[in-house]
Amino acid sequence: MRRRMLLAGTLAVVLVLGLTAAALADPVLPTLTISASPTAVTYPHGSALTVAGFDADPATATILAMPAGASVWTTTTLTATTATPTVTVNPKLTTAYMAVVDGVSSDPVTVTVATRLVKPQVAGSIRLGRTVTIKSVMQPREMSATVTLTIFKQVTTLTRVGRGRLKKSTSWVQYAAVTVPLTVANSSTDRWSMRWQPTELGYYRIVVSHQDDAYGLSSAIAYTRVRR
Repeated sequence: MRRRMLLAGTLAVVLVLGLTAAALADPVLPTLTISASPTAVTYPHGSALTVAGFDADPATATILAMPAGASVWTTTTLTATTATPTVTVNPKLTTAYMAVVDGVSSDPVTVTVATRLVKPQVAGSIRLGRTVTIKSVMQPREMSATVTLTIFKQVTTLTRVGRGRLKKSTSWVQYAAVTVPLTVANSSTDRWSMRWQPTELGYYRIVVSHQDDAYGLSSAIAYTRVRR
């Protein structure tokens, strides 16, 4: 009985010593992170960057940026603190951001930027065989860039349903697709234009879109009717 009591006492001492050693060990530091909300914006809208995981209070995080096409990080004028962990950015093109505190870096977060495309300018009604100009603008400016102009025609289909009944349905079928170069309108805006001569009567949907390594997908839509 006495031996059992001595053994139990020894185990209790070992357990206490183990817990004390664990308490004295280096604490697990929080992981520095940076998040963006939203992660996709349309120019010129912004995104909120929030830094979390500071290992001290107070502390300050420096925000670094790497725009699409760049290969090195640059230091911005923005800082996040334990008191104000959220800052707003307004990137002109898709940009990755990273937070740094005392030499410790977070994993980067990317804010994808889509250009602002204005709805194509085209008359609501066009005479068959007449040549018209479709045009519009895009912001911000981008050197040596293009937009894609896709024209869809409304097609009506009749499907037999049961005995002597026809079901009418409509759909948009691609009619033409053209790559159109952008030209300079002013210091912040590009413009584009295309001449079009429709050869068939009907209703048309005109979609202009843009996407490349620097910008996410953006689009704008206009409608017109070709008549006699």
